[in-house]
This record gives sequence, structure tokens and C-alpha cells, in this order.
Amino acid sequence: MATSKIESASLASDAVDNTNIDSTLITAQTAITSLADTDKFLVSDASDSGNLKYVEKQYLPSGSFAKLSTVDISNGDSSVNFDSSIITTTYKQYLFIFTNIRPTTDNVYFQFKESISNGNGFLANDSDSFISVNNSSWSTTEVQNETLTNNTITKLTTGSIGNGALEGMSGQMFLSRDGASPSKANWELVSNNNAHVYHFHGASYRDDTSITNYIRFEWESGTYIGGRITCYGIDT
Repeated sequence: MATSKIESASLASDAVDNTNIDSTLITAQTAITSLADTDKFLVSDASDSGNLKYVEKQYLPSGSFAKLSTVDISNGDSSVNFDSSIITTTYKQYLFIFTNIRPTTDNVYFQFKESISNGNGFLANDSDSFISVNNSSWSTTEVQNETLTNNTITKLTTGSIGNGALEGMSGQMFLSRDGASPSKANWELVSNNNAHVYHFHGASYRDDTSITNYIRFEWESGTYIGGRITCYGIDT
């Protein structure tokens, strides 16, 4: 027996509404975990008497921050790298979030390097940086400063990051890299070591005008115990 097709002209204008649609119309479908630019959403167009239309994902408004990569660090990892598939010309500003990262070696400093060849070599002897640090055990006026010039690495902390179970470091770093303009970074990091809190803030400037496409985070020596680093691209 042939199945009759119901034409829209045969339906009353209010025959299909929220009370007559089975939820399995949606829930029985396959779920997707990521969206392509041309994926479509059904909307009611307020500017056209509420008529149903679709809009593609690429035309939806988005925030200024785009999560590009999250690295969950494993015990024994020697470095965390963000390569040219992440550090691209799409963004001029990047934000890195550090969550409770710990070194295997006690009291080492944290650093990063930049590459213009996707990690096949690192920019050498051209980073100037400044770090300022406070410690909860020091006097209210005591601050230590450290300056490095013409260095291959950019030093983000002094050697005060502990490897104990209740120690580690968290914080954030902004990196700006705009074509022929030299890259610049600024950061604010907090660590706890020997029951004291350390607060680091600093800035760096790299005078090579080539475009950075690879970032490596590592310790002065040794490897990671664990933690997480997340990279965001920022629309400006």
C-alpha cells in the first residue's frame, strides 16, 4: 500500500506546533561535537513577521577570544609546543593560560622560545625581558627585579617554582605578533613554594621582525610533572 504524502497546503496553519512535535525528531538524530562554517541553525526572523529561516554558523556573532588548543601535560614531558597550525596569521594577539603546572626539578625558572620555522630552530640572542617578583615572606617594600638582554630564551620567572604536591604555578601571558613589527609579551604568574606565594609580572620584546609561528614553553632544566596550558587567539 502506497504511503500518502501530506502536502503543506492540506495542513491548518496551526496544525504543527510545539505540542504536536515529538522530541525524538531532534533527539533521535546523530549528535555532532564540532561545527563547520556552513552548518545551519533554524531561526525565527523577527524582521520578517517571524518567518522561519536558517542562518549558517559562519554568520553568527562570536566572541573576541577563540580557544585554539589545550595541552594536558603528562609527567615527563620536556616541553609544551604550539606550532604553525595554531600560531598563524589569523590572529595578531594570543593569550596563554597556565593551570597548576609543575616541574620535576625543584626551584627552577620557567621560559619560552619563539621560532619562525615551525620549531626547526629558535630565534637567538634577540630577546630583552624584565621580571619583577614579590614574596609573601618578604617585607612590604621588598621587590626583586631581573633584566635579561639579547637572550635566546625569554625568562618568565625567577627560579622559584616548586615541584611539591601542593606547589606549582598558574597565570597568563599575552603575546603580540603583528607582521613586520617585533613580537612583544607581558605576563602575570603566581606560584607557591615552601609555603610562600610568589607573584611574578614581566614583559619582553624580541627585535627580530620575522613572523613567529611556533612557541615552546619549558623549564630551565628537567621536565614537567603535569598541568595544563591553553592557547586563545584574540580578534583585535
